[in-house]
Amino acid sequence: MTKLKRIVVDGFKSIGHDTAITFDDITVFLGANGSGKSNLVSFFKMLNYLSSGALQKYVAESGMASSVLHFGPERTKAMDFFLEFEDGEWLDSYKAALSYFAPDGLFFSEEHVIAAKMGSIAPIEEFLPSAGRLESQLSVGEPSNSAYKKARAAIVRMMNGCKAFQFHNTSANSSIRSSCYIEHGAYLRGDAGNLPAFLAAMKSTSPEYYGRVVCAIREVVPQFRDFVLEPSSRNQSQIFLNWVGEDGDKYLFGPHQFSDGTIRFIALAALLLQPESKRPAVIVLDEPELGLHPAAIQSLAGMVEIASKGSQIVLSTQSAELAAMFPLESIRIVDYNQASHCSQFKSLPVDEVKRWMDDYSFPEIWEKNIIGGRP
Repeated sequence: MTKLKRIVVDGFKSIGHDTAITFDDITVFLGANGSGKSNLVSFFKMLNYLSSGALQKYVAESGMASSVLHFGPERTKAMDFFLEFEDGEWLDSYKAALSYFAPDGLFFSEEHVIAAKMGSIAPIEEFLPSAGRLESQLSVGEPSNSAYKKARAAIVRMMNGCKAFQFHNTSANSSIRSSCYIEHGAYLRGDAGNLPAFLAAMKSTSPEYYGRVVCAIREVVPQFRDFVLEPSSRNQSQIFLNWVGEDGDKYLFGPHQFSDGTIRFIALAALLLQPESKRPAVIVLDEPELGLHPAAIQSLAGMVEIASKGSQIVLSTQSAELAAMFPLESIRIVDYNQASHCSQFKSLPVDEVKRWMDDYSFPEIWEKNIIGGRP
């Protein structure tokens, strides 16, 4: 299994000054509002767009280059980043630089791949013909060297597999509560707008995993019995997130009869408990604890542990209670440095925290602002 080990970012939104961040099977980023957690999530989203030849779409959706570059082009003319992946035998790296052009765009000024055999002191580097281009050349052309070919394939696969999810919008008109096309169930969208189709596909192709999702929901919502995932009687191509309670078929509930926290938990369960072969390589979750009952947060932590056996999980959170459910070594503290005007990502001082935990719980240590990550 190829894993993301490290990223170094300079000049992306609030992330500057060659910020280095390491990753584990589960990595929890704990910080206050405005610290830069969501910008890290946005960086992963950019990687996914870039790897599929859609960088310009990401730039446009993000408010153009002025919103992507650290304090805009007047202060930051270019951003660069470095990614490091490991599969136990090879250490593959990807480096790119994106430069500003008027009126408000980004182009590639540098892009290359580094392949290194573990234990070797002589890595080999391939410079891609990307200078001046608007999109990545990672998937263009055929590398002559087998090591480059293998490294490129692994990097593209991992970047394609970096998926960011945010299930915050659960309003009455949100996509998560609306109908969707029944055939749009191949993968779960970042906002879970195709949740009923995704669950219907899972029930059809992987009933065992669908059953696990239903069981997880019942533990948090005892009155829930099962979904009724059938085409709408008005339009056979549409499907709703309908469900039944303990009384079975006596009353059919609709998606608007789930609470905000419940429907978010359903989306999380569907994402994390789906078959391993279908899960993204890197699952990035932005504040998944939002609106969840403490018991549901505990269930969420258990599902994250299950999913981490085949995928890397990145959690962005402001909940010390959620962070406390994972090893201290997996926690990164995020603060915004007012002097440098940059986000800072620091590994937790584990030995110091363990000494404090003789007298206090981890959330209490965080509340006392001993380790940072507070407003």
